[in-house]
Amino acid sequence: MIKRIIAMILCLITAVSLLASCTIEKKDENDKGAIINMYLAEEVYDFDPAYAFKNDSALKIVNLLFSGLFRIDEIGKVQEELAEEYYIDESKNSMIITIREDAFWSDGTYVSANDVVYTFKRLLDPEFTSEAASLLYDVKNARAIKNATTDYYVDDIGVFPVGEREVEITFEAGFTNYDQFIENLASPALYPLREDIVAINDGDWAKKPGTMSCSGPFMLRKVSYDDVDKGLVLERNPYYFREDKESAIDKSVKPYRIVVDYTKTAEEQYNMFLNGEIFYVGNVALSLRGTASNVQVSDAMSTASIYLNQNAYFGTNAFIKTQEDLGSPKESVSDTGIKTVTTTNTRYYIYYNHMSAEEYEALHPGQEYVDVAANEFDKKNYSYYKTFKTTTVGVDEFGETVHYITEDREYRYTITVGAGKDAVKYPYVDTPLGVKVFANDNVRKALSLVLDREAIAQQVVYAKAANALVPYGVFGETRKDSFRTAAGAIIGTTANAPEAARLISESGLVPADYEILLEVQSNDAVHAVIASNVKTAWESLGFRVTVVDVKAETNDEVGSTGEVSKDIMDNVFAESVYNRTYHAAIVDVVSPTVRAYSILAPFAKDFAGTGMDFEAKDADGNYLYAVEGHITGYNSEEYNQKIEAAFAEKDEAARLAILVEAEKILLNDMPVIPVIFNQDAYIISEELSDVENSYFSTRIFTEAELKDYHKYLPVEG
Repeated sequence: MIKRIIAMILCLITAVSLLASCTIEKKDENDKGAIINMYLAEEVYDFDPAYAFKNDSALKIVNLLFSGLFRIDEIGKVQEELAEEYYIDESKNSMIITIREDAFWSDGTYVSANDVVYTFKRLLDPEFTSEAASLLYDVKNARAIKNATTDYYVDDIGVFPVGEREVEITFEAGFTNYDQFIENLASPALYPLREDIVAINDGDWAKKPGTMSCSGPFMLRKVSYDDVDKGLVLERNPYYFREDKESAIDKSVKPYRIVVDYTKTAEEQYNMFLNGEIFYVGNVALSLRGTASNVQVSDAMSTASIYLNQNAYFGTNAFIKTQEDLGSPKESVSDTGIKTVTTTNTRYYIYYNHMSAEEYEALHPGQEYVDVAANEFDKKNYSYYKTFKTTTVGVDEFGETVHYITEDREYRYTITVGAGKDAVKYPYVDTPLGVKVFANDNVRKALSLVLDREAIAQQVVYAKAANALVPYGVFGETRKDSFRTAAGAIIGTTANAPEAARLISESGLVPADYEILLEVQSNDAVHAVIASNVKTAWESLGFRVTVVDVKAETNDEVGSTGEVSKDIMDNVFAESVYNRTYHAAIVDVVSPTVRAYSILAPFAKDFAGTGMDFEAKDADGNYLYAVEGHITGYNSEEYNQKIEAAFAEKDEAARLAILVEAEKILLNDMPVIPVIFNQDAYIISEELSDVENSYFSTRIFTEAELKDYHKYLPVEG
C-alpha cells in the first residue's frame, strides 16, 4: 500500500513538472512571449500561396502565414489542419469537408467554405496562370473551365458551400482516388484564400501587411525593402486555433514574433548566430558552406533548373540595350536603322529591318522589291510604322538596362525612299525578330550536355547533381517508395562537350551570331553560382551569354485606390517568366505535392495551367482562343498523350510506370534543363526548442520555445 502511495505521489510530481515545462513563464501581464531573431530565408516580394511553390524561400515563409485544409507531416502522412474531418460519399462521387470551428483569419473572421470555393475558382479561371491548376482537374468541370473548351464558366465548377463551414466537392465520373486528392489539398497552391481580400487587389494583395489576412500561425506584421530598415517581422496570429478568446494568447502559437534583419549579410547573420544574437539560420551562406558547424542537411523537394523559352527570338534585331531614361520623350536612330522613342516608364522601338529579295518574293509574289537597308533610305520619311512596348529585365554586366521583345507577328506598311517629287513608296513586311534558337532540338540538348552538374553541386555544397527533373522525396507508388528510385537516372551528371559540339554543328546555327540572356533573381546566391557555370559552358559552344541579374523594382502600378503603392516591390524576375518575355531563366522547380504528376503534368499543353490566350488571332483576324501551354513554349504530342494517360489511369502502379516514361520523353526533348537537386540546410540554436519540420523541408515554429527569452526582449524607452 505504501509503495502504491509513493508511486502515485511520484506520478503527480512528474505530471506537475511536465505541465510546468509546457507553460512559458511570463515576466508580467505585458509579456506577450518570445521575440525570436533569425535568418528565416532570403528576401521574398510576394507571399501569395498560389506562387510559393516556385521558390524555396517563399515556401518557407508562406507556410508560416497560411494553412491548408490538410498538411503532410514530416514522415509523409496526411494530417488535418484547417479541416476537422471529411466524408466521402461514393454514391454521389463527392466529398464533404468540414472546417474546424476554431479556424480563423488573423482579423478574427472565420475560415469559411466560401474561401475554399473561391480558391478553386481562382486557380481555374482561364485568365489566371498557375501550374497547380491540374491538381483540381478531377473536380467536375474543372478542366473544361480552365481550358475553355466548352460553354462552362468558372461558377460551374463542382465545388460549393453546404454551410458556413462545410464544402462539398463533386468529382468527374469514374473518379476514385480520393486519398491522392486529399494529398493535393495539402499543396500551398491550394491554401484557402479570401475573395474580399484577394479579388480587390489581385496581383499585389500579398505584398504588404495592410492588404493581407493570414490563416496560419503567424501574420505579416512588417516587411521593408529600404536599405536602412530592410527586414521582415512575423507576429503571432492571435486567432489561430483559438476559439475561446478567454484562453491564453499563446495557447496555439508560442512565439510572439519572428524577426529577420536583411540589412546584415549572410556572413554577418552567421556570426550573430555564433554570438547568440540570432537563433536560427535557414540558409547557410555559400562562403560558409563546408566550414559552418552543426548544419542539418536533408533533401529538398525541388530541382534548380533552367527554363528555355522556345518562342523567344534571337538575333541582331531581337535585343537592344539602352540607358534608363524616364524623363521627357526623346528620339534617336541607331546605325542599324532602329528608331527609339523613349517616354516616361515606356519604351517604344521602331524597326526598319530589311529582308532578302527571296523572302519578300515568297510573301508578296509579283510585287516590286527594294532593299531598304538602314543606309539606303531617308529615316525621317515613312508613311506608317509599328511600335513595341518593351519589357525591362534587368541590368547587364556593362551597367546597361536590357530590353527585349518576343512578339511573333507580321506588320504591313510602306517605306518612303527619297523625298519630295523623287519619293518612292514601297510595300514592306518586316522580318521576324530573329531566330527561335531554343526551338531547335539539337541546341537544347547541347546546352544540357555541356553542363558539369557534379562540379556545380560541389560548389553549392548542399546539393546533388541532378540526373533527372523529379527530385528526391517525391513518392513512388506509396509514400514508402521513391519515384526517383523507380525512374532511375535519365541524364548524365558530367559534361559531354564533344557530343554537345556535334549537336550544335548539326543544328544549322552559328552560335556566335546569337546572344543568350540568362536571367537570375538577384538575391539568390545559389542560382548565381549556377549562372556563372552555365555561362562558361555555353560560351564554350560559341554562344555569347549575358547573365542578367534581375532585381525587384518598386511598384509603379496604380491600385484600386487610384494611387501607386510605393511600399511594395514587384518581382520582375517572376513576371518575366510568367509573361514569357525571358530567354533562359534559372528557377527552382518545387514539387507542389508529394506526387511526380504535379511536377510533370504542367509541361503538357492542356495541363499547363496557363489558361487561354485571348489575344491570338488567325490570318483573317479571328480570335483563336487557344490554350497557351507551358511557359517554356514546349508542346509535344507524344508527351501530351503520356500525361493524358497518367491522368486517366486509376491503378497507381500503372500510373507510376506512365509517369516514368513521361519524364524520359520530357528530358529527351529538354525544354527544361535540370541542374542540381536542392538540399535543405539550416542551423538551429540549442536555446531554441520544439521546432518541427514539414515533409517539404520547411520549419514549423508554432510550438517553438526560446530559453530565457526575456533577456533577449528589446528594451523599450
